[in-house]
Amino acid sequence: MRHLLTPDNVRYLTPVAQVRVGWITSVAWSPDGQMIAVAGGTQVRIYLRSFGSTPSYVLEGHDAPVKDIAFSRDCDLLAAVGADGQALIWSVDGSPRQVHGFSVPDSLTSVTFSS
Repeated sequence: MRHLLTPDNVRYLTPVAQVRVGWITSVAWSPDGQMIAVAGGTQVRIYLRSFGSTPSYVLEGHDAPVKDIAFSRDCDLLAAVGADGQALIWSVDGSPRQVHGFSVPDSLTSVTFSS
């Protein structure tokens, strides 16, 4: 059964882990539930089947804060956009590697994959 998070019941939330990365700007769960990505500063940390300990992978490449992240539906790709105007796409199937990137003159604040 699903319950809505409201101001009245938020006090019942129990922390399951802490990630100390400074400001967290975006969090994304992979559709298969096996990975969680946390954007903070100029990096994206990926936790594979665990959360709150040392990240499984740290993705770097942005020159300014990462603003948003998204997993592809098949969980093979992760897109990250930032205040530096860069959109970076990473393969996260196996050892992560950057597979595509482009820049625009302004900050990018949101990213998603189409279905």
